[in-house]
Amino acid sequence: MNAPTPVKKILGKLKPKPDDSAAQGDLALFERSQRAVTMSMDTYRWVLGLVALAAVYFLLIASDRYAVEAQVFVKSSQPAAPTIAVVPGVGPAAPGLQDALILRDYISSLDMLRILEAKQQLRAHYSTGGDFFSRLSASASEQEFLDYYRSRVTILLDDAAQTLTVTVQAFTPEFARDLTQEILDQSEIFINEVGQKIARDDIAFVEGELNRAREQLSAAQQDLLRFQNANNLLDPEATGAAQQEMISGLRSSIVQLETQESTLQSFLNADASELVSVRERLRALRSQLEKEQAKLTSAEQRTLNEIGVEFQQRKLTVEFASELYRTAIESLEQARVEAYRKLKHLVVVQAPVLPEEAEYPRRLYNILTVFVLLSLAYGIGIMIWATVQEHRDV
Repeated sequence: MNAPTPVKKILGKLKPKPDDSAAQGDLALFERSQRAVTMSMDTYRWVLGLVALAAVYFLLIASDRYAVEAQVFVKSSQPAAPTIAVVPGVGPAAPGLQDALILRDYISSLDMLRILEAKQQLRAHYSTGGDFFSRLSASASEQEFLDYYRSRVTILLDDAAQTLTVTVQAFTPEFARDLTQEILDQSEIFINEVGQKIARDDIAFVEGELNRAREQLSAAQQDLLRFQNANNLLDPEATGAAQQEMISGLRSSIVQLETQESTLQSFLNADASELVSVRERLRALRSQLEKEQAKLTSAEQRTLNEIGVEFQQRKLTVEFASELYRTAIESLEQARVEAYRKLKHLVVVQAPVLPEEAEYPRRLYNILTVFVLLSLAYGIGIMIWATVQEHRDV
């Protein structure tokens, strides 16, 4: 027969006398309370036992985990114009903060995990080192491996300073430091590649426009050259202007000879040789003037006018293509300057160092946490059980 516990002895002294009729209800309530307290003390031993098991695990079995911390931020080559970007779930964000968010997602991504696995053999380290509960399962899927990686690599973002703090946990201090350094190296490669890719895309687009403008200019020039060769004209406008200048010259010469003829007639005979020569020259100039004037009203002249219009159109096309080509060259130079401004660099504020002692697991903290949580769960369970029993007795 079990010996009474101290709690039972105390409850026995407080038990009401059965012969007291007024205390019959109190006796029933007392007996229910006694049963609840007795059951509580008996079942609370399970809580203490589980806490003891947790203490044994954390104090004797749990493997040490070393933590290495590094702090970085993303810096542009030159300060660009202040713009605000809208980040989903965060709201408006400065360009530097947006870069930090992108880098944070990349460090936690499957792509980063695959690169680290190829270079550092993460699966081998996390699945062979440590105790049974803290190591990675040897048969873990890629998604389970990614979840485990994210539990061992934590990233905190400081919105004000726009910095990232990367904390890496591993079973050896050397591996934790090397893995942190590899994460920083791959992050720098990623940031540089992002900036260079944007710069290459911008320059490639402008260079494509420049090549298109160059081809357009060359085609326009070749078309103008073929047109000139086909019509045997260097410049229809210059040809027309030369013809007008010739007619004006003929008229001026005729006026001068007519003046000279009038002067000679005043003191020479009509058959004088000098006067006859002047008249012959006038006849020749007038004949030439008639021929030149006839050209202006002939079908040939109308064709020349049409050629002039077509020539002017081709000439304008060449000038427009030349302007486009000049603008494309200027745009290429501007794109190269802007591309340089878009380049980004990873600045290491705190480099990873070899830890001197294990930071995880936090043994006393974990034991106290288990104790508090189990006690709260136990207390809630007892309250529920007592409420149910009270309603059943009623």
